[in-house]
Amino acid sequence: MSSEKIAAFLKERRGNLLLRRASPLLTLLVLAIPSTPGLEATTPRPLDSAPLAFKVRRDPGLDRIFRRGKGWIGGDAADSVPLGKGRVLWLFGDSLLGRVQGGRRVIDTMVRNTIAIQQGLNPRSARVTFYHGTVGGRPDAMFRPVAGKGWFWPCQGGIRTRAGLYIFLLRIVDVPEDPGAMGFRTEGMVLAKISNPDADPSQWIIHQYTVPYYLRDQLGNERSFGIPQQRKGAWVYLSGLDYDPRGGNRYLLAARTRSERLEDFTSWEFRSGGGWSKDFRKAERLCDHVGAELSVTALPGSDRHLLVTTENGLSDRIVLRTSPTPWGPWSPTVPLYRAPEPRKNRSILCYAAKAHPELTRRDDELVVSYVCNTTDLGRLSEKPGLYMPEFLSVRFRKQAPPERFHLPARSAVLALKPTS
Repeated sequence: MSSEKIAAFLKERRGNLLLRRASPLLTLLVLAIPSTPGLEATTPRPLDSAPLAFKVRRDPGLDRIFRRGKGWIGGDAADSVPLGKGRVLWLFGDSLLGRVQGGRRVIDTMVRNTIAIQQGLNPRSARVTFYHGTVGGRPDAMFRPVAGKGWFWPCQGGIRTRAGLYIFLLRIVDVPEDPGAMGFRTEGMVLAKISNPDADPSQWIIHQYTVPYYLRDQLGNERSFGIPQQRKGAWVYLSGLDYDPRGGNRYLLAARTRSERLEDFTSWEFRSGGGWSKDFRKAERLCDHVGAELSVTALPGSDRHLLVTTENGLSDRIVLRTSPTPWGPWSPTVPLYRAPEPRKNRSILCYAAKAHPELTRRDDELVVSYVCNTTDLGRLSEKPGLYMPEFLSVRFRKQAPPERFHLPARSAVLALKPTS
């Protein structure tokens, strides 16, 4: 890969980070807030449930399964979808292909998206096989538009139902005549359906459907849906995003459907006014300052749901919120982890935090990943560990509800004692 192409790739990636994930002002404000790696914290108390305490540590075992010497040597986003029978699908955006030689990356090319299939959940024995597309005998994206222009970034995740494997893909197009969009912009959302997900990915039968619930106005306000959550009963829940570029804020939305066929868009409903509406324009903002990539996950052994995201989309701060339902009400944000990489080098950017519940090995654990990139062209080649998923293990422990207190009736001293 020529230095010109790598430079163009980095310029584009920086533009995407600033355009879609955060405003520069909010990023500066967030970076000024102190926090501590290896954090132990307690979430605010949602409704009448007990507080939720947790500890966070790095998970080098999962990190290692993606450190490779040749072929796929780096990728963006890092979404995962459980396929069953110990198999996990990984989805990556812009991906680097080449080799690691003498402690440096030798980048042969960059493709718009790739996938990997992980066999086995134990990182010590898991095997990961990477796949990309091919056009004219040359590497290309795994997913390419069958109609229309642009390319796909699969940074919204997916879900498997009895009807097939569904993956949500952002359609991105070039707009070189519009410097305000940094040369490209989001054009819409496409739903890819794989009807034979147990086959080798090279044999997948893929159908593409344009998601009608996407809106982008002339001011750059953007509303979209397509971040699947775990199922809850008969419902499939999906998260949506409402992006306000002037306010530099991104809000969480929610949708649901009973259909196993997600392409049956007439069955979708949207959280609105305390109920559900068929009009996605009426979907209400549920919480703010979320990233363009996130996860909403049911905590094992609990009736709580956890929202994990990079604060404001581009920050060293990973935060969480809790809720009794997949749509809220959401607690205030709690710092989950502060990524140390930007403090080591100011050119490093962190984003794309999300949870991977299918990777958990304990009932009280949640695996979280994030990605680091760099604005320094040289570091991308010099540091093969950059532009890879970084993994965290979050261990939860429940706390007893606070003791109730009363004032003794005959005491002349204001002293509170716990009830027996």
